[in-house]
Amino acid sequence: MNPETPSTTPSVGHKPKRPRSPSYPGIGLQEAIERARELYNAERQSAVPVDLVLQHFGYKPKSGAGSVVIAALKKFGLLEYQGSGDSRRARLTDAALDILLDTREDDSERRAAIQRAALLPSIHRELLDAHSA
Repeated sequence: MNPETPSTTPSVGHKPKRPRSPSYPGIGLQEAIERARELYNAERQSAVPVDLVLQHFGYKPKSGAGSVVIAALKKFGLLEYQGSGDSRRARLTDAALDILLDTREDDSERRAAIQRAALLPSIHRELLDAHSA
């Protein structure tokens, strides 16, 4: 090989980047709705520190398992963040309230809100699109 020609072989220890799989919620929608109800019962619609949300769910601050639960609520569109870093706060979304507070006998709107939440995670939408025909 000519010493002036750049090498096309990958460097030692370098792996090509693989495309990431779509992330998925760490808990199911039913449990996410139950957790949203716990948060609603404790805080109603208030934006509260994320550590307090974890505490309501029975987790310690900075808990990995608790973070999975919060991320799932966010993926289903039930929870949103305000602010960032240590001042980040979380609150239930309007979609969560539509699911939690709709007690009408005709529950078609509530069921539609649950269906929208179920399809918010991109992996769920991709699976539906791939397998519905």
